[in-house]
Amino acid sequence: MNKEQLKKNVGDLVRLIPIAHRLDGKGHPLPRLDDEWRIESVTNEGVRLFLARTGHGRTLGFDHICEYTSDRIERGMKYGFLTLKVQLSIQGNNVNVTPTRPGVPVPVRTPPDPIRLALFQRLQASPGQAVHSDHLSEFPADEVTNEIAPCDAEGLLEARLLHDGQGIRAAVALRLKRGGAEWIRQNGAF
Repeated sequence: MNKEQLKKNVGDLVRLIPIAHRLDGKGHPLPRLDDEWRIESVTNEGVRLFLARTGHGRTLGFDHICEYTSDRIERGMKYGFLTLKVQLSIQGNNVNVTPTRPGVPVPVRTPPDPIRLALFQRLQASPGQAVHSDHLSEFPADEVTNEIAPCDAEGLLEARLLHDGQGIRAAVALRLKRGGAEWIRQNGAF
């Protein structure tokens, strides 16, 4: 990226390609917004971007930027696009970067559900021992029950469910199935 050219764009509002991810406190995606970021400064360290709507800012290295493309001028303000070689992710007060190909978004990696993770870890660590919904004392029993049922339906584990007239009253996880073991591998739990 041409540093001298970018110095001429200080003050411009730019839309990012790819659009920055917005994540909640647990790392789950929020609705996408195609925000306009202001190019605040260009120094030897890189290009400082600022998002006025949220107060977030981040300095990007010149190797993070593929190109600047102009868009329009309205009321004396210049607008453009900044094609990035990184995916920005806004979470809390942080703006994180993940390398990517120019302009190509990186899918959000949603963190594993902590109840599912604990349940699968228990089943894998103690094969042949059933896990009842109150065996994971760090979580409310009804939430564990509500996690066992979909895991059974998704073919991730074998379970026995006790139904009453209003839904599932209790659940016991018996063993991991192949899909559950694959889930653990994909989520880096072991």
